[in-house]
Amino acid sequence: MDPSGNVYVTDTDNNRIQKFSSSGTFITKWGSYGTGDGQFDTPSGVAVDASGNVYITDYYNNRIQKFSSGGTFITKWGSKGTGDGQFYYPQGVTVDSSGNVYVADSGNYCVHKFAHFAKGKIYGYVVTIRGDAIDSVKLKLKDIGTKTVKNATSDGDGYFEFTDMDADAYLITAMKKGYKKAQNYVELEEGGEQEVEITMKAKKKGF
Repeated sequence: MDPSGNVYVTDTDNNRIQKFSSSGTFITKWGSYGTGDGQFDTPSGVAVDASGNVYITDYYNNRIQKFSSGGTFITKWGSKGTGDGQFYYPQGVTVDSSGNVYVADSGNYCVHKFAHFAKGKIYGYVVTIRGDAIDSVKLKLKDIGTKTVKNATSDGDGYFEFTDMDADAYLITAMKKGYKKAQNYVELEEGGEQEVEITMKAKKKGF
């Protein structure tokens, strides 16, 4: 169950995840049989962290997959084996209040604990087509998976940044009077830093 009371179910034989409201109304689903990102071979356990991210034990693929609350793939880890961070048919999974992830490894008769994923940063500059800095640009960053929004404003050098970011895909929209709206698509890895240059074109006079 996520912080909003929504319920996630591992539909094991159909190799998919289904999401319902607290009253049982169907919301969405994702997954299919396979080994690719967002695919499963007998999903078993499910857990949700405080940010609404969903963790799935992918049983026969011997890995954990992490998704946004809407089913957007974020990351994965694990492989078959007996070493640290390897699995032999993982089943249960849970997340504590600090964001640490615990996995019950049924074939290796142990529990693995993984540290909370580091946060990342998206930063960069807003410039004209000639490369000149544009200040006071309103920037809206939208998480494509969770639909959450963060706002920022470029400084005198055209610089902006968004910190404390989860790994996911984002859309940045830049707006300022006298310029055409500009958008950039950004993908951020766990704990990564992604630099972005946003180019804005001046509107023609009279428009």
